[in-house]
Amino acid sequence: LFVGPDGSPFKGIDLARAVAAGLEESHPHVEVVWVTPRPPVDGEFGRVVVGPSQQELARLYREALVYVCTSRFETWGLPALEAMASGTPVVSTAHGGISTFARDGANALLAPVDDVPALLAATRRLLDDPDLAQRLSAAGLETAPATTWSDVLRDVRSLFVDTPAAQATDPNNHVPHPEPAV
Repeated sequence: LFVGPDGSPFKGIDLARAVAAGLEESHPHVEVVWVTPRPPVDGEFGRVVVGPSQQELARLYREALVYVCTSRFETWGLPALEAMASGTPVVSTAHGGISTFARDGANALLAPVDDVPALLAATRRLLDDPDLAQRLSAAGLETAPATTWSDVLRDVRSLFVDTPAAQATDPNNHVPHPEPAV
């Protein structure tokens, strides 16, 4: 299962296409599903599901053998956490935001950003090793409820407000605003 819109370079759908092509060669019996909020602009791969309801999306997560995130950058990584909450093992790029909850080999398999061979190898590994898939699925089910919106807000606050620069300019921890130009 891949989730994300086409036409946004940082979402890495071009990488998803390459991983899907590699899976088609090595695992032709596995159905590739791509969920996107709008119709593809650069061509389809796998079974395309456009704009599913929340219930349909939840079903797709639950039925997937593996969720693969190919993003080049994410501020957090909600789809990976949704997959974990659904009991689906996760393969993802180490795109930044996912590091707030994903641990390589513990509750997900992480690959360097833009590394199609590593993403493909990790995905194949989960498809070929049901024990590993089950272990990551169980760890993801523990991770998801332990990651709350309060945690996210705390992490965002630490990035934008609790930095030494922000504290140095405003001892009351308010985000400094630039003076209007005259």
